[in-house]
Amino acid sequence: MGKAQTPRFIIGTADNLNAATIAIPVTVQNFNQIVAIQGTISWDNSKLNFSSITNAAAQLTGLQVNASTAGGDGRLSYVWVDNNLNPQSLPN
Repeated sequence: MGKAQTPRFIIGTADNLNAATIAIPVTVQNFNQIVAIQGTISWDNSKLNFSSITNAAAQLTGLQVNASTAGGDGRLSYVWVDNNLNPQSLPN
């Protein structure tokens, strides 16, 4: 049996930095047979302001996201658990 690949979240880059709103893609690799996730994305709030999340994975029913901008730090915390403990997989 082969070694399982470590799941990864990849934060992409932004295009058109002069635009009023930019989109930064967040994708996954090796998201196979996962039952729960939790994490935080942080940024310098003087350079980037959080607006919203779009296109979150539909399979992750109950995904909870909390954005805060305390002080100079921006934080986006997320947590998800499959309440039935059924592992989920997402494409790379």
